[in-house]
Amino acid sequence: DDDVLRPCDAIDAGFFRWASHPERLVGYDARLHIPDMESGRFEYGYKSSTEKYNRYSITLPRYCFVHRDYLNLYMSYAPEPIIERVETTFECEDIALSFFVSALTNGDPPLLADFWATKTQIKLYSSATISGTSGHKKVRDQCVEDFLSMLLLRRGLKTKLLVHELWHEKDIMFGYGAEPDSDLLKPREGMVERHASLAERVQKWKHMSKEDLNAKVISPMMVEASREAMKAGLLDGTAPWKARWKAR
Repeated sequence: DDDVLRPCDAIDAGFFRWASHPERLVGYDARLHIPDMESGRFEYGYKSSTEKYNRYSITLPRYCFVHRDYLNLYMSYAPEPIIERVETTFECEDIALSFFVSALTNGDPPLLADFWATKTQIKLYSSATISGTSGHKKVRDQCVEDFLSMLLLRRGLKTKLLVHELWHEKDIMFGYGAEPDSDLLKPREGMVERHASLAERVQKWKHMSKEDLNAKVISPMMVEASREAMKAGLLDGTAPWKARWKAR
């Protein structure tokens, strides 16, 4: 999305994970499809649901890595009702792409960047958002219900789309989501310089407490990454934002 920023290290962490698994979608925002036993339908689970159940099956492509071949396949072969739904509602393109890639990879869920990297989102100010409109949840519930069927991922109140754990250990900042790769960010021979540099920093971060990692690494990198956006008045509540938007 054009209203989200992340620090370069967080972007690199997702990219190098994707480079090791280019057949998968790799993202930062975990979401979940949830069966409703009473209605016999599936619903969309927000971030709060994924954290409550420690499960996920979807990632939002607002910040992700995906092979361009999947984009060509999506535009050429995704079921026409899915494309029409997205075009008419301006909604659910994220659910559609996540489900589409999973449908082509035997129901495997997207992969995720390390948890520390997912915590670095910087949201830019927008005067109007789709998620703030009335009926947003109802529309997304219907998309989950319909797209699972259209992509042949549904089997009654079970799905071919696999659900995986988020955290594999309590409060862990690394190894997030399906198929964690503990060796991905370990320095080794043959790494490109940018990858090796990040790997060295990550190995140091692994020896830090969660509190120190947040205070000494994550917060400072977010401040640095958002510096220009703040000057431009794009960070809600800051003095430049008030000068730019409240004066109108």
